[in-house]
Amino acid sequence: MLLIMQGEYVHLLGADDVLLPNCIERCYIASYQDRLSAVYHGLAVVNRQLSPMNISLLDLNFAAAARAEAIVGLKSIPSGSWFIAREIASKIFPIPQGIPYEDIWMSGSN
Repeated sequence: MLLIMQGEYVHLLGADDVLLPNCIERCYIASYQDRLSAVYHGLAVVNRQLSPMNISLLDLNFAAAARAEAIVGLKSIPSGSWFIAREIASKIFPIPQGIPYEDIWMSGSN
């Protein structure tokens, strides 16, 4: 992934992810204004018509979880919520083979 990454930031998306029109702009502004290397945002699970299904994939206790607890308890931030700087991406990618979910690897990476 990093071999083709040309920008300062990357927003991760799954094949079935949809972003709201201002998502990238809002992430960039938040990261620039607050000098952050990573931003994550909320998400909604939607049906085929893009109507919310009232299912949350974000673990609100993630930020307070110790690294070992987060990995063992599979607490993570879904990868479609990440907006990260190149310096962070270089520590995450490539994801080793055999990792069942990229979210877990990303949330626990050094």
